[in-house]
Amino acid sequence: TIIMITVFLFCVCIDVAKTIVVLDVKPCDDTTDLDAMEQAIRTIEIDGLVWGQAQKVPLAFGLSKLEIGCVIEDEKVKS
Repeated sequence: TIIMITVFLFCVCIDVAKTIVVLDVKPCDDTTDLDAMEQAIRTIEIDGLVWGQAQKVPLAFGLSKLEIGCVIEDEKVKS
């Protein structure tokens, strides 16, 4: 007796819902170290959270704000 075994391979493509978030961090005065603030923010580690680029944007009177982006997977990071 010959037994024939058929194997089916299914490729399941799942779309993962993601959200892009941009944080504006505005300091109280010009003595706030925005580089240290960025490093402190990047220490936040959650499964499904990926930090993006950061930049300093001039505001007024010599003050700058920190803009830092991240991408979160909606199923893994709950609000």
